[in-house]
Amino acid sequence: MELKRLRKPVLFLSNSSRRRETNSAALEKLGVGPDLYVDLITSGEVSWRILAGACDVMDHITTIKEAKNILTFGNGSDDVEYMRALKEKNVAADAAEADLLLARGCFSLYGPEVKQASWEDFDAQLRLAAAGRVPMLVANPDVVRPDGNDSPMPGRLAQRYRELGGPDPTFVGKPYAEVFQLALERLQEAGVPATARVCMVGDSVRHDVRGACAAGLDVVLLCSGVHSEALGLEQAPAPPRRPSEESLRGFLGALPPEETPTYVTAALAWGEVEDGRVSEESEVAVCGLACVDIAQEVEAFPAADAK
Repeated sequence: MELKRLRKPVLFLSNSSRRRETNSAALEKLGVGPDLYVDLITSGEVSWRILAGACDVMDHITTIKEAKNILTFGNGSDDVEYMRALKEKNVAADAAEADLLLARGCFSLYGPEVKQASWEDFDAQLRLAAAGRVPMLVANPDVVRPDGNDSPMPGRLAQRYRELGGPDPTFVGKPYAEVFQLALERLQEAGVPATARVCMVGDSVRHDVRGACAAGLDVVLLCSGVHSEALGLEQAPAPPRRPSEESLRGFLGALPPEETPTYVTAALAWGEVEDGRVSEESEVAVCGLACVDIAQEVEAFPAADAK
């Protein structure tokens, strides 16, 4: 609400493998209605549009767009609806029948029906696909879920596929340039000048910070996400807290320049976080060089040539 009042356009860029409408409904349940943001771009929506031939992102990868038989590593929630909307695609029974692997989650296998799957089930299909050099489209590049248990995400499937000798997967989402370009184009369509200063907010140095830095954006790193343990904090939804100076220094000092955030803060909140509560004033840590003007109060305006 405060950002809208200040006329600061907001766009959500998410690595969720679900489609836009599903995530929009989830935001609305949290009190964030569509009137509060310009757009919501998800990896799952962009991936679906690529497969449907409705998006020119990665237009050069014909093996992805022309694939007909797809084996889906699913999230176990909306896999049927996601694939059913791709009317010209077929559901592959297994990796031997597939000409594309679609990595959306680590909960189920969809082909020809959705069934809960273990990591051993995934591994067997990945081995079979690797032997046949079946391409993989990753609709969520995240490696772990920030759930306190480091549960595996589709990015982990891609890592395993490479280990088994499979072809390099195609990733849709942060930190890859295509989705950042889509986001910037969408902001410009909404009236944001191409010269405007854009700031990314996220909790992952590997995805949010790396992608934003490569796109030439400032970036705010939230401490309560995937790096909370490294910063000596409890992971969200625990109340947000600032890391100690020692923990923050050690964490930032180990990062390469391409993963170093512009700013660090405990939480994205309108106010300062103190003991898990938000007060009226906010504070961020500046990482790098900060140039500021010095203002001094004087008794009278200096005459010409006076010091």
